[in-house]
Amino acid sequence: MTRAVQHLIHFDFDAAANYNKLAFIVVPLGFYLVANDIYKKYFKEPNN
Repeated sequence: MTRAVQHLIHFDFDAAANYNKLAFIVVPLGFYLVANDIYKKYFKEPNN
């Protein structure tokens, strides 16, 4: 999975698919989760 993600980040889709096809699901999901946490932390009003 690590090699697949590395290749996917570098836009080498063929090599990423050869290592692990699930990287095409894991990488966008990971980016979404990180972006969602950043949004919640910095742009939402704090609840008291």
